[in-house]
This record gives sequence, structure tokens and C-alpha cells, in this order.
Amino acid sequence: NEAIDEASKYLSIMARPFRKTGTVSLDIGIPVGRFPNDFFLPLRLSISGSRLIPATPKLLTIHADDWMEKEPGTPAYYFIVSPLGKCSQDAYPEYGNKFWVYPPNSSASTVTVDYVYVPGVLGESSEPDLPDAYHGLYEDFGVCRSLSYERGEASLKKMILFWEVFVSGVKDLWETMKEQYQGTDVNTVPWDFQEGKILVSRQ
Repeated sequence: NEAIDEASKYLSIMARPFRKTGTVSLDIGIPVGRFPNDFFLPLRLSISGSRLIPATPKLLTIHADDWMEKEPGTPAYYFIVSPLGKCSQDAYPEYGNKFWVYPPNSSASTVTVDYVYVPGVLGESSEPDLPDAYHGLYEDFGVCRSLSYERGEASLKKMILFWEVFVSGVKDLWETMKEQYQGTDVNTVPWDFQEGKILVSRQ
């Protein structure tokens, strides 16, 4: 299943087909929350059915210079504090996958998070999280991966062929996913990591 796990990571980055919903609890007056462990990209954040608007600290500063000292109220905006991806989470686990809401919540609340996730390691009997129609992508990637360990021009040509078939299939899948992601926050990017670390450390 190693090839399937590796293919899933490529698919997560290139086509973003894996999505789910989770929840994050926020205490009174604490603006920082942590996304679920398998989080990769946001689709929608909401509190009590009201959608939070993706923002940046610069935009919030335009809205209010003293936004960091804002009295608790009903959160209306959020931004991602830290970089996305497992590498940054492993390197900086205390900062990984966090978001900031503005203004801070005036009561304990639950944030509903719709997001793109990275699948975990498959068990021996597990099935990939993609619809059956796309399972061929795993086969193409697996063949490509196996050929990468072989020597010779013939193996290289075959590997390139299967890789091109895999990439073409991923592009087709992304075209399908793009329609589903219209109106979501999937293209929201994290704010500067170093400054984000400073912000989180102040909480």
C-alpha cells in the first residue's frame, strides 16, 4: 500500500479530491484554534451556521488598527496562521495548522470546518478514498513507481508513459473538483509564517 499512500499525497496536492467536515472548539476570548490533524486546505469555516470570511492581518488592519486588542464578540473573519503541509507541521508542531478568528468569540463556541484533507496510511484491507472510477490512477502511479527502480532506456520510457497517463488523469480529476470548489476558500493561502509564530506566541 506504500504506492497508494504516495499517490494519495500527490492527488491531495494536485487535484484536492479528499474532503470532509470536522469541528474545532474555541474558548471564550481565545482567537486561535487548531485545524484537524489531516487538514490540508480550507473550504469553509462557520460558527453556528454563519460563514467566516477568509482574511489577512493586513486586511484586518485596514478594517481596524487595533484589531488585536478587539473586545470579544461574534467572529466574522479568519486567517491561517501557519504554513500548510506536513513538513511544516513536523518541524513546528506547536504552530502547525492553526487559524485565527476576528473578533475573538465572546462565548465558548464550535467552529465547523469543511476542508481538503490528506489521507492517512492505508491498512492492508483498506480502500482508497477516491470513487471507483478513479482507482486506475493508483494503478498507473504504482506501475510508474515500480519502473522507477529498474534500469535501462526501455524501463525509463515506460515509466514516463505511465507518469504522463497518471498526470493526465489527475488533471481530469481536478477539472471535476474545480466545479465543486467554486465559492469555497480552497485558494486561501497562509499568512507569513514567521510573523504568524509571533502572533500565536502572544496568546
